Amino acid sequence: MKTNPTVNLSFPKARFMGLSICLLVAALAGATAQDLVRYEAVPGGSSCAIDGTSSIHDWTMTSKIISGYIEADPGFPESALAGGAAASPTVVANLPAATYRSGNSAQDKNMQKAVKADKHPRFEYRLISLKPKSQPGATGPLEFDATGTLAIAGKTVTNTFPVTIEKKEGKLTIAGSTPIKLSDFDIQPPTINLVVTTIKVGNDLKIKFEWTLAEKKKAS
Repeated sequence: MKTNPTVNLSFPKARFMGLSICLLVAALAGATAQDLVRYEAVPGGSSCAIDGTSSIHDWTMTSKIISGYIEADPGFPESALAGGAAASPTVVANLPAATYRSGNSAQDKNMQKAVKADKHPRFEYRLISLKPKSQPGATGPLEFDATGTLAIAGKTVTNTFPVTIEKKEGKLTIAGSTPIKLSDFDIQPPTINLVVTTIKVGNDLKIKFEWTLAEKKKAS
């Protein structure tokens, strides 16, 4: 009498465990992506100043435009005080070089030429991570050290500087400042030739900013 061959429908244990882990990771990644909150820059709600020196006087260039976005977990920025993944939100900020004004058109043109604004029309900042300085449970503007990359004139430099982040009524306000050197970005400090003298711009600059973003509502 013939018997039907036995068909083994079971997974090898190692393969089953591997498949389970992959499915779990995929599920967690999908949940994380869905739970992220996106904040986008508020038009006219930001400002950035570049302070510098020269052989004649100190100077400041300002712009009211900082575009970009932040994608973070719903508890941000308070959740970032505990470190971990919450302290590494996606942050992209763009600052159009041609929008900075000093009140001196000759200086503006020289600075735009120095930073190669025709080929690299914007400064770009991307966050790597936040290191909490405020204690967990703190409220109001929370203090962090931000480490990220700043790209100017086609050169990208990593730096760390202090920031405060406050969330109120669905908006984030981020403020901070950092010193930079033109030479770090392979920029030759520009000179301005006048009739009676030549003005040479100093190598050391300081960037100060306040950036406001609003939560983007998800489509219902």
